[in-house]
Parts: sequence; C-alpha cells; structure tokens
Amino acid sequence: MKVRHICFLLRFTILLVSIALCAVAPTFANAQNLSELLSIDPREMKFEPVEFTPPTPERITLENGMIVYLLPDHELPLISIDAVVKTGAIYEPANKVGLAGMTGSIMRTGGAGNRTGNEIDEALEFIAANIGVHVGSDSGSASLDVLKKDFDFALKIFVDVLRTPQFAQDKLDLAKKRALENIRRRNDRPSGIASREFYKVLYGENHPYGRVSTAKGISSITREDLQAFHKTYFHPNSMMLGVTGDFERDEMLATLRNTFGNWSKSDVDFPSVPPVNPDIKRSVNHVEKDVTQTHLRIGHLSIRQNHSDYFALALLDDILGAGGFSSRLFQDVRT
Repeated sequence: MKVRHICFLLRFTILLVSIALCAVAPTFANAQNLSELLSIDPREMKFEPVEFTPPTPERITLENGMIVYLLPDHELPLISIDAVVKTGAIYEPANKVGLAGMTGSIMRTGGAGNRTGNEIDEALEFIAANIGVHVGSDSGSASLDVLKKDFDFALKIFVDVLRTPQFAQDKLDLAKKRALENIRRRNDRPSGIASREFYKVLYGENHPYGRVSTAKGISSITREDLQAFHKTYFHPNSMMLGVTGDFERDEMLATLRNTFGNWSKSDVDFPSVPPVNPDIKRSVNHVEKDVTQTHLRIGHLSIRQNHSDYFALALLDDILGAGGFSSRLFQDVRT
C-alpha cells in the first residue's frame, strides 16, 4: 500500500472517530474514564430532539405568468434552478408512447440556441455546471446547478434549452435506437415486468398510466413530433421556477425578468385524460419467469393527488415501505 493511501486511511479513521465522539457526547459527557465510555450501550443513548424549521421561499409571478420561488442561501457559492413544467406523457398520442420522454432528453442533448449538443456539453464541463431536462408521466422538469461566478453564462444556455431546442436529427436517431434496445431487453428485468404488468391491471393497458411503448410507436417518432410537443407545452405561464443559492433577491429577480421577460405567455389546450376506473376487481395475476427471486406487487387505487390527506399518506407510505433501508417493511421482512 502506498504511503498516500495509508495517510488517507488514517485521516479517514480519525474523522470517523471524531464524528462518533461528537454524536454520543451528550450521553458520556460525565463519563470518568475510557472503560466507562466503552461500556455504554448504544441503544440506551439519549439525544436531544431534532428541531428543524424549513425556510419559506418568496413566491413571485412574473408579467408573463411564470411563477418564481426565491430562497437565498449564502452558505456556499452555488446557485441552483429547478423548473417544473405542466406537461407529461399523459398528453402524448397513444400511438407514439415515449414521445414526451424523448422530447425532454433531446432538449438537452440535441443542441439549443446557436450551440450543438456537444458544444453545450463542453461549455458546461468547462465551468463544472450541470443542466438536465426530464419529462415524466404527468410533469416535466429542468434543472441548473452552477457556481455563482458562472451563473450568468450558464443561465443563457439553460434558457436556450428551455426555449429554443434544436432537436438535432442525429441525437434523435441515437435516442430511438436506445429506446428500441430497451424494448428488446425489458423482459430481462423481473422487477420491470412486475411493475409494468401491475400498472396494466390497475389502470388498464390503454390508459396513459398503464400503456407501454412499442417498437412501431418509437420508430414512428419524428423530429417534427418533438418540435410540436415542445411548442405545445413549454410556455412561461405553464412553468414554475425555484431558485436557491448564493444570490441577492433584487438582483436575481431583475436577472430573471430580463432573461424570461420577452418570452410571451400562450394558452395551452391540454388534451383530456381518460378517467381511471375506480371499480377494480380483486385479482391475483402471475407472470411465469425462471428466476431465483420473487417480485411481488400488491396495491389498489388510492386518493387523488389534490386530496387534503395526500401528503400525510405519502409520509405514511415512506415510513411503511417506500423509505428504503429505514422503512418498517424492510427492517421487519428483509433480514
């Protein structure tokens, strides 16, 4: 082992010991010696209650209808922007499943403004910034993370990606090949099969939440389809921005008004989404696959997202099973 590796391990060990000592300090503050300290049972340690008061962002609506949330944080010289767009796969044509997600990914990779996708990659890598775009089932999102000193430069690229994506044909061709390969291999993952078939049973295979992409549908997607989807749904009045980081409130607001101010609002005609059938009959469904592990999905329709108890139920779900290693089901079932 090289000397620098030994030094690193030594520093890391000292750091862990320091963290451990700080964590248990309230418990053994009165311990007289090391033996007394080592005899403390970790399960009997007492800690002060954790107090957390979440900060409250300022909500501002720009003249073009864009909603902005500002939350300055001067701890680090970083600025982050998260945009949420009212769009999603629920609005894509049934014969072109995958169009929404492909639109989001190629907004980022296919070039924007006067830069190609590769030029955007190089520019962001040079300043250690990151821009991402994603369109999910019922919402779209875009994000920017950058150092404060490079914010103005990166913001221009971010705005170009949102407003004037190029949708380069070569990037679309590559994305379609990847999607077709994913379709070819999607039955290799038992967990994916279980989730896919579960949603078909729950929502119906023709509902936007239950339908899946096909090779024919992916192959039919064109550059014009991506342009039309973007033109339909990406407008300032169907978008919210959350901005946090090392900035001054008035200066940031002026920058956003100057950057997005000439982006005109537009009425969006959202297609009607078919209602979910609430009368789901109980059933047991089995997919045979020769694997060593069983993948099980159990569930039913629950409350709508605009229900007053939605967030309380989401918290309950997180404690019960969705919280991963710390959830009750994981700790009780998976030993």
